[in-house]
Amino acid sequence: MISKPSKPLPELPIILDSVMVLTAPAVVRELTEDLGAQLVAAIAGVGETRRVRAWERGETPQRLDVLRTALQATRAIKATSAVTTAKAWFLGCSTALEMVSPLEVLRENTPESRTQVLRAAVAFALR
Repeated sequence: MISKPSKPLPELPIILDSVMVLTAPAVVRELTEDLGAQLVAAIAGVGETRRVRAWERGETPQRLDVLRTALQATRAIKATSAVTTAKAWFLGCSTALEMVSPLEVLRENTPESRTQVLRAAVAFALR
């Protein structure tokens, strides 16, 4: 038997789809505001926050798909929890990801890894 989610989230399709039309700088700015430049750099697979600042100014990140997925996950979690919860979620082990952090899974940078992280974030938001 499938259990009903404890938190309804009817706006989820809008939350997820709206990220896909944002410019790269807008994606990076929102992620940086929510998660901080260091975590955004780690998600994007770069070692320096100055790269994040360059993306905010208009340079295109090489891993924009990963950053979009991270923003979708962040927005989904923020819909039902505090932004600090979303930040902690990326760093913690997730049972939905076989006890690996979402940050580590996103580093794989495959369509499958991005889908896994997004599904785990939505499940976390609906818990």
